[in-house]
Amino acid sequence: QKALCALCGQTRMLILSAASSAFALHSAAGPRPRLPVAPRASPPAAVQTLVEPSPFTTLLPSRTLTCSTLLRRLFVEPETSFSPAAVAAACSEDVEWVDMDLTEPIRGREAVERHLRAKWPLGSLLKVERLSDGASSGGFTWHREADGVSGSGLRGVTYFELNGEGELAYVQEGSEPLFKLDTILEAFLTAANANRQDEAKPPRSYERQTPTTASGIARYLWEVAYPGGATPSEALSFFSDEVVYEDFNYREPFVGLQAVSAYISLLDAFPQFTFLPERISDGDTGVCITWRCEVNGEPGPSGISYNQVDKSGKICFARDIPAPSIKPPPLAAVAARLSPQLRTFQPRAPLPSVAPPPPTALDTLAARPARAAIALAWFSFSAYVALASPGEFSVS
Repeated sequence: QKALCALCGQTRMLILSAASSAFALHSAAGPRPRLPVAPRASPPAAVQTLVEPSPFTTLLPSRTLTCSTLLRRLFVEPETSFSPAAVAAACSEDVEWVDMDLTEPIRGREAVERHLRAKWPLGSLLKVERLSDGASSGGFTWHREADGVSGSGLRGVTYFELNGEGELAYVQEGSEPLFKLDTILEAFLTAANANRQDEAKPPRSYERQTPTTASGIARYLWEVAYPGGATPSEALSFFSDEVVYEDFNYREPFVGLQAVSAYISLLDAFPQFTFLPERISDGDTGVCITWRCEVNGEPGPSGISYNQVDKSGKICFARDIPAPSIKPPPLAAVAARLSPQLRTFQPRAPLPSVAPPPPTALDTLAARPARAAIALAWFSFSAYVALASPGEFSVS
């Protein structure tokens, strides 16, 4: 009987977590969320010993670097995988790194470097798919790849926030669950809607706005519209007709405004869900959001999301990831042991990623000092001959 009760409790948490991910779709959550709360302050941490100098010291943050530029240098521009040492060096001494698969945050540069080396062993590749253009905060969607293996692995979203010195002060990362509720969740939502009783909705108390940036849309929905009594249709008005929505409780994404609208319409059966944004990043084209929810006033699941807008200012892509109810997730632990690089039970279809910019001539010479020395000697000799020889001279 105790085992049955425990199983029921775990199943209930899975369903709540799944429903929370669905509700978090661009604040198309419950119809009456509360006002957002201020970001959590990082608790004090013991001073950590600085990591040893590395060849990646040029990646150290600067006040002149935006969050987007720093993330591009750390995670996109490296020819192979990113450097855990470089990422740790770009963090503040008291950085707080939240891995949603773990029970406690990771604090301090040395701890972050150890965490990244363990999570991304040799042969692992982090491929950035979509990168926000935020100044003081931002994030990206990503997937795993492995050297010598065709296909992709686990997918996720990571949020980053800089301090006043341009250092990474807060990071939160979420990975997709390997167990998909899929049709179970759909049946649950359908049954809940069949038994629901319509309740009177409070009058609208907000002024409708039409932002066209990713961050502007997220802040309007989370901080203005839904606390003011907006319905889910308010969020749908910001989606493009070709929107792709990835709810990682499902194996396949919802493609097209009609499919997303039908899915969101199933969520009206849960007015007791209250969703609260914790952090909303900067970004005109992409925004990262961390959130939590309450159920009947009690703490509920949390998660992370990423939205991207197209050139017309409509949301064209969304990815939602709920935090697991059991930490670390059992299936994720098994997959990590069997396939440390991909962390899935088998490779999936290849996925696109942000391509690093082509190297400039200066980058090529800096990476190949012998070639740079030969080029310098040739130009020096040519200049000497041109100046010292009588008559005309051509370097050709």
